[in-house]
Amino acid sequence: METTLKWLKQYVDFKVGASELDDLFTMSGTECEDMIPVHKTGDTAFKFEITSNRTDCYGVLGLAREIAAILGLDFTLPNTEYPTKGKDINNLTSLTLECPDLCPYYSAQLITGLKVQESPKWLLDFIETLASVKSIRPINNIADITNFVMLEYSQPLHAFDFDKLAENRIVVRRARKGEKIQAIDDREYELDTEMCVIADAEKPQCVGGVMGGKNSEITENTTSILLEVAYFSPKSIRRTSRKLGLLSDASYRYERGVDPGAVLLASRRAASIIADSCEGAIIHENVIEQGKIVARSNKIEFRMPAIKKCLGIEVPATDMMRIFKGLGLDVKVTKENEAYEVIAPSFRRDLEREIDLVEEVGRIYGYDKIPTKSRMQIKGVKPNDIEKLTDMLKDIIIGAGFSETFSDSFVPEKKIYEYSPWKHDKSVKANNPIRTDEGLLRKSIIQSLLKIRKFNQDKGLNDAKVFETARVYLGKNRDKPVEKSMTALAGSDYFAIKGVFELVLSRLRIPFTVEACDYVLFESSTGAKFVSDDITLAVLGKINKNTQDSFDLLAECCVLEADMTAILSKWRKISAFSEMSKYPPVERELAIIIDNDKTWQELEEMIIKTGGKLLKELRFLEEYSGKPVPKGKKQYTFWMKFQDAKRSLTSDEINELVEKDLVNAINKVLGGILRK
Repeated sequence: METTLKWLKQYVDFKVGASELDDLFTMSGTECEDMIPVHKTGDTAFKFEITSNRTDCYGVLGLAREIAAILGLDFTLPNTEYPTKGKDINNLTSLTLECPDLCPYYSAQLITGLKVQESPKWLLDFIETLASVKSIRPINNIADITNFVMLEYSQPLHAFDFDKLAENRIVVRRARKGEKIQAIDDREYELDTEMCVIADAEKPQCVGGVMGGKNSEITENTTSILLEVAYFSPKSIRRTSRKLGLLSDASYRYERGVDPGAVLLASRRAASIIADSCEGAIIHENVIEQGKIVARSNKIEFRMPAIKKCLGIEVPATDMMRIFKGLGLDVKVTKENEAYEVIAPSFRRDLEREIDLVEEVGRIYGYDKIPTKSRMQIKGVKPNDIEKLTDMLKDIIIGAGFSETFSDSFVPEKKIYEYSPWKHDKSVKANNPIRTDEGLLRKSIIQSLLKIRKFNQDKGLNDAKVFETARVYLGKNRDKPVEKSMTALAGSDYFAIKGVFELVLSRLRIPFTVEACDYVLFESSTGAKFVSDDITLAVLGKINKNTQDSFDLLAECCVLEADMTAILSKWRKISAFSEMSKYPPVERELAIIIDNDKTWQELEEMIIKTGGKLLKELRFLEEYSGKPVPKGKKQYTFWMKFQDAKRSLTSDEINELVEKDLVNAINKVLGGILRK
């Protein structure tokens, strides 16, 4: 909401300057977003952030009432008196209201003898000052006056060129199917039957409560106007504005709800300004009106002890009464001075309960007067095991060159998002999804990482190495989603991802084996799972072509998803230490040719068993098939480190262990041979 210093002073005679006024508003809960002095007009423009429940402060009168209450000064309403000279309006025009559900109340008054010209200087100065904080410009005296009153009362008005209305009458009705209107923004809009229009005898002249039409716009040739002021259904205005993509100052206020008690006051105020500033203007007797609105007030019982209970301070009854009256509330003493009956007027619909009144007292009396304790007790909380594990995993994965991502738990209702390597229960569907096209809670992070890879690909990075730790939702238990914490990685290098997770398990001292597995998103024969004591810790695989195409990925992608709960159950938190050997290690690298149906896991078990206590470390290096390896065979290359804590190992000793014992065992059990 925008206003100026001089404008506020029209209603409250305060002496404070612009900076102090800024502080007073902010400390009372109305934040000042911007304050700009305009030297040409000798005024200062303010822009305030108004919360949606304070619709009264969408008008300058609401802001003036606030400052009057804060400073304890009188608040003066603007003049709404004017002389009537012309014939009774009922003899010159008529009004028909056909859709009271969309427009509960509509009224208009007729003003003739006008000369449309530039606005008076005082109004031009206001507009020029406001232009520093709001998109506004002078148009003509009639349009500028209706805009001025809208900003003053938070009640939109609209002026029709009376002579351009067919049969000089108004019909408030629903738009007809396929009906169109050219608005004053020079764009054409197609209407539907759920929209309210202000029409003449032939066609729409205004989208009710949203924007006027070009046909009846005020021009320099206009001499007579029909001045509309109405109350429209907020729900109807919101729907119409959103569907047409047409937002205006009027729709902004109508869809939040205007004050029913200010509707006719705004009409009288506009007529009063026109009478004072437009020479020759004739305001005809009476107004035409249809429908009914009631300016409802709200009675609230208020007890003085509530202030002490909620704010922690005593506020004198005299100050409390001054604050309530300053805010425009009526106060009556009841029950022998034990309680008060506070009546909140129609412009303060946000006041419903006793606690609302306590808040009003607190913010106007001054939150700065509430003492604060100098000491605050802060209790430190130690991270739990899953948090410790997550932090450890993140450190390792980030250290390996992966970037952490954050994605939404809601995913599209498409078949590819139904897949999960963990459970095949039906996906959990949200009752009220944030986005209508994303109504499922994800069962796996893998698809989210593929989507992120696509996003990075569109930015020119085809091989994004990414990971994420988040929850997935695997079916329901007693109508509640079953949540599990997962960590997933994605990149192009299969063995790099495998190596990172092996490092994780090594740091956590978790023994594991790697077994083959199938998953619908993985390419055949690339699926693997990390297992410890028959518990699956993670799944790894290369994304197949169909899935890759589904996400429009250009580069190959490999993924791993780990179950954090399973890893936590196997985490050996107590470290076992042994003295480092002072004797040098002996290293060997071998290449074994083996049948295609044999796995690295089988070969690994054989190497560990044969190597015994002297084998300290074993690393997988490569799997290869193709020439010169015979058809139906593959080659595993691996590296070994041997060491003894009490003596130096000789080359002959290790050669015999490797080339005789190990190679013979591999040949005998697995049929593998040493490639020389």
